[in-house]
Amino acid sequence: MKKIRSVAIVHGPLVAAILGSACYAVTVFLGPLLFLNIFEKTELFPLLIVIASEIGFLVSIFYLLKNPSKERALKTIRQVNLWMFLILIGSIMAASL
Repeated sequence: MKKIRSVAIVHGPLVAAILGSACYAVTVFLGPLLFLNIFEKTELFPLLIVIASEIGFLVSIFYLLKNPSKERALKTIRQVNLWMFLILIGSIMAASL
């Protein structure tokens, strides 16, 4: 009715899932770069929070690609918000230590 042309509508849910997973994969690989500072000591606990979140991202990507449905995409969005929040908490902790 509103003539919205999203990736999922134009190219299908699998292409949209692949595109979304590629964006999440960039986040997975850039997350630990926050802690690659060779001049300062890296704290272990914030790094573990970020690594756990990165594993959560990978699991979310796996399940989204396994089942690229609308319901799974909505669930993945909620999970990704949680992982991003945990990365933010880990980053704040690392900056304050």
